[in-house]
Amino acid sequence: MHKEKFLSRAVLILAGILLLVIFLRLPAVSPQFYILDEGDSAVTGKIILDGGIVYRDAPAQRTPIIFYLYALSFLLFGGTMAAAHLMLLIFILLTILMLFLLSSKIWDSKTACWAALLFAVSSYAYLDADMLAFNVEFIAVLFSVVGAFFLVSYIKKRLDIFLVLSGLFFGTAFFSKQPAIFDFLAAFCFIGIAVFAESGSFRRTVKALSLLMAGFCLPLFVIVLYFYLNNSLRDFYFYCWTYNVKYYIPASSFFEKIAPALWFISPKSFLRENVYLLILFVVGAIMAAPKCFSRVEKISMASLIEPYFIAWGAGAYIGACLGGKTCGHYFIMILPPFCLIGGRCVCALFDIINYETKSLSDISRKYLKVFLVTAITLQLTLPVIYYAFKRDVLGYYIKGAGDAQNPLPGALRGLTEYIKDNSGEKDKIFVWGYYPEIYELAKRRPASRYWNSNVLTGLIPWANAAPDIDTSKSIIPGSWKALMEDLRKNRPVYIVDTNPGGHRAFGKYPIVKFKDLFDFMNERYVLDKEFYDEYGNLSFRVFKRN
Repeated sequence: MHKEKFLSRAVLILAGILLLVIFLRLPAVSPQFYILDEGDSAVTGKIILDGGIVYRDAPAQRTPIIFYLYALSFLLFGGTMAAAHLMLLIFILLTILMLFLLSSKIWDSKTACWAALLFAVSSYAYLDADMLAFNVEFIAVLFSVVGAFFLVSYIKKRLDIFLVLSGLFFGTAFFSKQPAIFDFLAAFCFIGIAVFAESGSFRRTVKALSLLMAGFCLPLFVIVLYFYLNNSLRDFYFYCWTYNVKYYIPASSFFEKIAPALWFISPKSFLRENVYLLILFVVGAIMAAPKCFSRVEKISMASLIEPYFIAWGAGAYIGACLGGKTCGHYFIMILPPFCLIGGRCVCALFDIINYETKSLSDISRKYLKVFLVTAITLQLTLPVIYYAFKRDVLGYYIKGAGDAQNPLPGALRGLTEYIKDNSGEKDKIFVWGYYPEIYELAKRRPASRYWNSNVLTGLIPWANAAPDIDTSKSIIPGSWKALMEDLRKNRPVYIVDTNPGGHRAFGKYPIVKFKDLFDFMNERYVLDKEFYDEYGNLSFRVFKRN
């Protein structure tokens, strides 16, 4: 009866956590862009809705699932970024729910509430571009959590289908973001060790690993079949594998790749702003260590779940660092295992005070509880309060929603409004540079599959962008021929040149350096208008078709 009563209370607490997340995040369900990657995904998602195929009709370096989810959000909720942000909110709510179910399956409802609360806070209290944007990591963590849920379900029920389902969702996480392979590797090693340690049977171990791997390969089979049937398998293979291995990864040195591993010491890093999460994970790992090395006659699979979560967290951290960039949203990948171990740690600390401090007086135990509650409360509430005020959450509910939360730069606003006012809805444009937001804000489709000019110039964003670095060796063979075919066929009404403003490293790529495009524009286009920023500097040039 007591257990049922606490479970009912836990469900109410979970409902409160979900409502808190909705309250905090609803103002962020906005048509604005929080990060460049959102423009990237939005343009590609619209191309998919128009009947295009990613990689063939919209070259991209990332795995495909994010683009199709953007397309789905536009289809279900409308054609603005508000639709994508609503989809993000749904993903976060589902992740919290699955963390609760996963944690309660292993431990109890109290621990599950803490794990859910830790994720709700740590997935909100950081920079807007990383926490409010519909970043691919939020997709990957949901699928990884569901994969872990079915993995634990197998431990509890011993049904083989759960291993297949677990592998299926881990595979889907991998095709959401490649570093999610570390989530799967942790699960793969865990099952291999756990089954063999418990049964001593090599045959049973191979069977379990084969089922898990079969599930992991199912998304690969479906995706390969999809691209094969759409005559774009070669494009998929090139951009998802060859481009990354040959161009993207080598653009960063070994030291640049390992540098983010120590980024948590930076004042602006994700783990410095959410330091409680790091502390709880480390303390929780230390508390779980004796269980890992305890001498027992027979090891059960259930006893290895906490070490599995620790390995998951360590692997996710390695995966977050391998990109060679200190982007905060990369570290969203560590949240599920950190929150699971963190929730377990909080409950264990309270249990220690309650049951293992009998030598202390009641008043001493009371002071320990007060200290622990105060420390945890401050760590959880202060970051949320800070960012809620910074994002004017209360103002949203008092004054009402508005689109001016993040006003567009004057030159960009003037440019996109000019294109909208002086062209038809079916007209196409071409943007020279890396500024996908222009297509979305102007509500015009790209006239070429190369909606950004990175592969045309060899630019690897944020890796070889320095003015003195020659990127010509990274130009994709055949890309210029395909670009010119697209432009001649689609005849864009406007060509936008972002080079004058130096936007996103394109200051080193004047059009005059690229003869095919320069000659094409010289024959068919005239300078129509120039747009200046608030300091009087030239930002964009717009050329109109004769």
